[in-house]
Amino acid sequence: MIGIFDSGLGGLTILKSILKKYLRSLKEKQVQILIPACTHYPFLLKDIERIMTKKCKILNPGEVVAKSLADYLSRHPRLQIQPSKNSTIKFYTTDDVSKFKKLGEKFLEQKINKIEKISLLSSRVKSARPHCYGVA
Repeated sequence: MIGIFDSGLGGLTILKSILKKYLRSLKEKQVQILIPACTHYPFLLKDIERIMTKKCKILNPGEVVAKSLADYLSRHPRLQIQPSKNSTIKFYTTDDVSKFKKLGEKFLEQKINKIEKISLLSSRVKSARPHCYGVA
């Protein structure tokens, strides 16, 4: 399913059909709460909610992680990083930069200007100190 999504076919009937098939057993078991765990599922939350109906609460994994991180940082103030006035956001990807930019801008609903393709074995990741980064 990720391959179909990454190819840009995310809104097509075939993707919704596959998603419906994936969720069928969960719907039949009358799951009450679902936390989609794939990085691509936030793009599909509306479709997942439609398929699972209001009987199942769908939690947005991004919101769950963000709230958990905020809670953790509030309990560990020595770890909090305060961005400076000149801070920038740079994204790192192990995949195609243009594909990352297209999907990232759709997901974040904002322009992405600084993206660098890296290898996870690269020493550049170890030395990079951005205030925020993404890896696909």
